[in-house]
Amino acid sequence: MKSRPLPEKLRVQLLREGLRIAEEQGIPRLIGEDFRVLVRFDETVSKVHFSFRAPDDLSQDKPAEHWIQLR
Repeated sequence: MKSRPLPEKLRVQLLREGLRIAEEQGIPRLIGEDFRVLVRFDETVSKVHFSFRAPDDLSQDKPAEHWIQLR
């Protein structure tokens, strides 16, 4: 799968959505390197993957991960 940069407007929307999810999960602050957004498109499924870790949780082996279905 080839990686491509997201359009700026979509990137901003996805970052806002990721921050909203993090806040719902009780993660008020995020570290940039531990906040990633992956958008996966194929013929049948379009998903957005948010992976993030709170600064207090750096000892975690894996960051919190959330998938949402694109409409």
